[in-house]
Amino acid sequence: MQARLVTKADAGRAELVGGLSKEQFLAAIQNERAWELCFEGMRRADLVRWNLLATKIAETNTKVKAIRSNYNYPAGTNFVAGKHELYPFPQNETDVNKAITRQNPKY
Repeated sequence: MQARLVTKADAGRAELVGGLSKEQFLAAIQNERAWELCFEGMRRADLVRWNLLATKIAETNTKVKAIRSNYNYPAGTNFVAGKHELYPFPQNETDVNKAITRQNPKY
């Protein structure tokens, strides 16, 4: 269930309806960040933080395929859960920093 927004005509802004559950409030925050910061390049980091990256990629893949079944959506087929939420440690860092004893999972 998505949180509903109520517009305050006098202030020209939208506010959340009171009495939301913790899950509804988090969903409202996630939706707001997606809308507000859609072109800022922060979406992936947010989805990784909330452990939603795999879910959102799968949802997008399903929606894209429903519109056009032969559309090539590389993220939908190339994403590997447990790997693509992290970056590999660069080789030059592991060469100079001997405290890094292992690579991130699946790299």
